Amino acid sequence: MGTINRPLRNAGQALMLSLCLAVGIGHPGEAGEIEDVYLYVAGEMALEKVPAPPVVYFVDKDALRAAFQENIQPAFIRWKAQYGEDEARRAMHRYMQDLVGLFVSHSGAIYVDASLPPCRRRAALAHEFCHFFQHIMEGAINPDQYGADILYMIREMRAYNLEHQYMAAYCAGP
Repeated sequence: MGTINRPLRNAGQALMLSLCLAVGIGHPGEAGEIEDVYLYVAGEMALEKVPAPPVVYFVDKDALRAAFQENIQPAFIRWKAQYGEDEARRAMHRYMQDLVGLFVSHSGAIYVDASLPPCRRRAALAHEFCHFFQHIMEGAINPDQYGADILYMIREMRAYNLEHQYMAAYCAGP
């Protein structure tokens, strides 16, 4: 993958981003790759100020699923109360089947399945960076507020669109 050029507002912002990425990466060898994706997403979301990036962890599927299950518990409890235990378990199972990345809003960490092919992994990272920026720009979604599920789906659709846009631009095969 070539470098993705996304201009930053000033040289200080570029230095800050490089320093934050250097200390916040699960695998330092991929810092340039992560920086490219981070700047791509920031550019696509038209951010005026690029915040310090989150910590990124590339983990195996078991660790990713464990992080997801730990962080989804409040939603699972709400689903059980609203839809019953069987439907809540079905929803959890659907999420677990397709899980390739996770943004944890309370810690600000991102987890991505390390076993994905490189470009697919970067696209999943773009999706999770989108959620990170949504959280920074729009705040947390209160799961008890009216319409929380709709707000969550709107954000999810934006992240999926950005992920697929990234794949179309950078993961095209011969």
